[in-house]
Amino acid sequence: MTYPPAGDPQQPYQPPSPPQYPSPQQPYQPPAQYQPAPGPYEPPAQYQGYDPTGQFQPPAQFQPPTGQFQPPTGQFQPAGAGGQQSGSGKWVLLIAGAFLALLVVVVGGWFFVQRVLVDSPTDVTERYLDAVNDRDRAAVVDMVCSSERPKAVRGNDYVDDDDDDKTTIDWKILSETKGRNSAEVRARVTLHDPESDRTQSVNISVTLVKEDGDWMICGVRTDD
Repeated sequence: MTYPPAGDPQQPYQPPSPPQYPSPQQPYQPPAQYQPAPGPYEPPAQYQGYDPTGQFQPPAQFQPPTGQFQPPTGQFQPAGAGGQQSGSGKWVLLIAGAFLALLVVVVGGWFFVQRVLVDSPTDVTERYLDAVNDRDRAAVVDMVCSSERPKAVRGNDYVDDDDDDKTTIDWKILSETKGRNSAEVRARVTLHDPESDRTQSVNISVTLVKEDGDWMICGVRTDD
């Protein structure tokens, strides 16, 4: 098989022509469909007042207040000033209440000591013997029970108030027996006559009963 000749082998190879581009001296022409926005660029509202030079330019609508500042008139009233008087009144009431409570405690404690610790049968007996030694009939009558009080008012059953009698007494408590409403106190009593310088000792038993919560003398007898 024979092929057609590939050309004249005597002619050199000619490369194809390069593509033709626009001349660099001609400015670039954007496509016809692009149209820049007319007029200067307006930034958004939140960037109004920004100056590229670094200085803040307030928006045109901002107007600083004109004229001199006028402070509010009238006297300043701190919060709670109106309730100061009522608060002071509450403190006065609290202090008064505390004082009354303390007074009740003190008075109640004093009566407690008088009734429970002081007014024991032995204490009443010693006060009775002291009144007998002083010949104080009124004090003796106040310590005698209601059933024996007429004897204490008159006679010598509980006290001898004869001023001519100079006899004095000393005593020593020997024992105390106490129940709920009655008690007995035994004592050693020594009588001293200053005129004859004689002494005599005797044991006595004092009977006491409770009346209105108080121990009262309700009988005296000798044991010998």
